[in-house]
Amino acid sequence: MPSDPAVGWPVRIAFGLGSYAEGILYGAFSYFLLFFYNQVLGLSGSLAGTALAIALVVDAATDPLVGSISDRHRSRWGRRHPFMYGSALPFALVFYLLFVPPEGLGEAGLFAWLLCFSVATRTALTFFSVPHMTLGAELTPDYDERTTLAAVRSFLSIAGGVSVIMVGFVIFFGEDGQLDPANYPGFALTASIAMAATILLSGIGTHSCIPRLSKAPAEQVHFSVGRLLRELRHAMGLRPFRFILSSMIANAAVMGLLSTLATYILTFFFRLEGLTLGVQLSTGMAGGVLGAVIASPIAARMKSKRNAKILGMLWFAFFTSLMVNARLLGWAPANGDPWLLPLLLGGSFIGGLGMGLISVLGNAMIADVTDEHERVYGTRQEGIYYSAVSFVSKATSGLGTLLAGIAIDFVGLNPNADPASVPSTVIDGLGIVYGPCVLLMILAPVGLLWGYDIDRKRHEEIRREIAEAKTTSAV
Repeated sequence: MPSDPAVGWPVRIAFGLGSYAEGILYGAFSYFLLFFYNQVLGLSGSLAGTALAIALVVDAATDPLVGSISDRHRSRWGRRHPFMYGSALPFALVFYLLFVPPEGLGEAGLFAWLLCFSVATRTALTFFSVPHMTLGAELTPDYDERTTLAAVRSFLSIAGGVSVIMVGFVIFFGEDGQLDPANYPGFALTASIAMAATILLSGIGTHSCIPRLSKAPAEQVHFSVGRLLRELRHAMGLRPFRFILSSMIANAAVMGLLSTLATYILTFFFRLEGLTLGVQLSTGMAGGVLGAVIASPIAARMKSKRNAKILGMLWFAFFTSLMVNARLLGWAPANGDPWLLPLLLGGSFIGGLGMGLISVLGNAMIADVTDEHERVYGTRQEGIYYSAVSFVSKATSGLGTLLAGIAIDFVGLNPNADPASVPSTVIDGLGIVYGPCVLLMILAPVGLLWGYDIDRKRHEEIRREIAEAKTTSAV
């Protein structure tokens, strides 16, 4: 089957801009949300984590629902773009409200507000992210171009995360400013405007591609729960999808735990604050940008996206937790030592390379699974598969926040804690979770990913079988 890898940089960048908005959201959720509700507003870590876990369960239903609906949507703007345009303003509004709970709420009220608006934020994002991500498979069938699109998407997603961290600490939080609740409304408003703008620009920039994107089935098929369940059963019937999905969920728990606890580790374990803390968080994400850039050539050299992603997972977990493990072993410089910050920055940047590989190659591997679906079932249903990617992306913050919240309470870190007076046993407990526990946890997603068996050679066979089937049916 002939391929058309020449998508062009204007479309690639427009496609990736939607992920810039998602990067802002995930940066805010991973590095600020739990800290805000726990350390600033006084909600316990376990309750905050539980609220976000419940929101994730709700999200598990809405992702495939939106994927199925958009797969069959018919309009003059195609299947995906109406949802992308329509989600921008509601998404920005509920995200803003998430960070501005009314004054005087008790613990139950804070829990309810967090639950309500985290559900609303995730649902609104789903109506954008699932249709948007399907474009990565629909814009081109080419094996390598899909990796390039995934790299652009990951590059801009990470850039969005870096932006929200740096804007947060440079403009709004400063030295210990993250403990002042008055700083959060302006932060949330700025992020909301940026997300709405980039979502709309992503839709506008890819609008010209609508005529050549996959179309909804000609027959009018109404949505039903039974049909959705059949579509999910078909998807789970594909071996490579089962293994990559389970691996991505397990890896989301690891990455989410690391990113959510990062602010706590830097604040309480290494005693960083203000701009220095923001630079440290951003350095890891900057490494992720470089990792996204080199993902395609690394996968091409290894001749397997699976093996390259496994390398990325092991690399990320080892180097991101390296300085914490070194401190626990007594090998790292003491707090305040002039060597500490350069070593932290170096380890974070190097670890971020693995994050870039993980993000790019996961999306590219799902795109190849959609071709396997067409080979087996004879239809294109990218929405169902990318709803899984959307769910896993949000699970990174949801599962991570749940685990981090439980860990925070388990080690005995109280809300509104003064970093200078936290007992050493509590500090060491945080370090054990962030270091040795993470190295053990990463073995689960690595083992699961071995079941994914679509490499370059197999993908060429899949595309050839699809082309032959279409030729046969046309005769």
